[in-house]
Amino acid sequence: MRILKRVLVAALAAVFSATAFADAVAVFKAARTGVVTVVAGGDSVGFPAPVMPYDDPGDGMVLGSGIILPYEGFVLTANHAVADSRNIAVVFSDMSHADAWLVASEPLLDIALLSVAADARELAPLPWRLDTPLEVGEPVYAVGTPSAFSRDPTPSISAGIVSSLDRYIAPAGDRSAGISGLIESDCLITPGESGGALVDREGRLVGMCLAAHRPQDYARGRAYAIPTDAWLMGVIEALVRGEQAPLGDFGVQVTSLSEVRARSLSMSPGSGVEIAWVAAEGPFADAGILRGDVVVRINDQDVRQVTRFRQIEMRTEPGSRVVVRVVRPSADEPIDFEVVTGTRPVRARQADWEFVWRGMRLAGLTEHVRKSLGIHAHNGVVVMDVDPAGPAYRAGLRTGDVIVEINNIEVRSLGGFRTIATMVPAANVVMIRTTSGIGHVQGETRRR
Repeated sequence: MRILKRVLVAALAAVFSATAFADAVAVFKAARTGVVTVVAGGDSVGFPAPVMPYDDPGDGMVLGSGIILPYEGFVLTANHAVADSRNIAVVFSDMSHADAWLVASEPLLDIALLSVAADARELAPLPWRLDTPLEVGEPVYAVGTPSAFSRDPTPSISAGIVSSLDRYIAPAGDRSAGISGLIESDCLITPGESGGALVDREGRLVGMCLAAHRPQDYARGRAYAIPTDAWLMGVIEALVRGEQAPLGDFGVQVTSLSEVRARSLSMSPGSGVEIAWVAAEGPFADAGILRGDVVVRINDQDVRQVTRFRQIEMRTEPGSRVVVRVVRPSADEPIDFEVVTGTRPVRARQADWEFVWRGMRLAGLTEHVRKSLGIHAHNGVVVMDVDPAGPAYRAGLRTGDVIVEINNIEVRSLGGFRTIATMVPAANVVMIRTTSGIGHVQGETRRR
């Protein structure tokens, strides 16, 4: 009987494995063109010759992965893969390549948005799965470029299942910098695959690979991905438009409910989160919530952990109203407060370092740049230098000019300028307007 059971188990495992492998073949063919290799760092990019980080080539290059987005010329990747990198390139699955620029990043979510050069090959974005939520136990596949094979920067695939949902991870020693709401799977994720795609059996994007936890005693470990749901798509769309990521803010700091504190309130440990600090003019303070109150519910969602509180806060649309239920030590019954959600203070970084384009060296209008050059404008990009032999100089642009429009589209930041400029083919004439009111025809010596 035992032998029969073993035979049946082995047969079922073989059928499942064969099905998974068959799915993986189709998934990889469908998804590989939507994933890119990201090379960042170094003094210049040109044609990237990716290397393993521990090869120490002396040029500072690192390797990551990226996902082609359904917005012309944009790629999504992990912020930690490109943070502080000035020279970035992407390599496509057919080994063609293109320069890219960091348009914006949101460290709170560990996402970064790259703009790919306009003359790059036609991009093939992955379809997003937005109609049905993921379920625990569902097969998923990770597609990205492992750094161990970075001499051949083509994507790899690994198969697994969704092990859990709504996980939380944080850097060692810094629980405040963690990310919640993550997908956990047993896909094999290795260095270099951060920013790669997590897809379902139909090749639809369900997450962006972020990190892996692999204890020494375990061969496989667990992988974590940011869900690419409708909310994240809204965040990305805002960054594409050059706007701030629409993250909610309640204006408080919270802490776990300790056993002693819970007992003093006749509550169970883990049944809420305690308000440790309240901003004087923040949303919770305006609603009447006090330090020491214990939040147990927000709208229809129970709040039992700090990570759940932060996830609800972040995903609540700024300006929307939520009902917050708290337990107050001096009150006999829980109290409901209506809170108008604020906007999270800016943590997203629109790329503000210099950008060379058509003979101009441009910079964002940071406070330092404005003060050093005596510029009063707050929106636009400033011309730091102009090549006398370049098309911009011939068109009349000079050092100190502040560009506020390109092709009649308003420019508010360097990230926005890059977004517009990189969509224009290199041979096209471009109309530039500066704060002096003079219109320039890019690439020609006449003015409008």
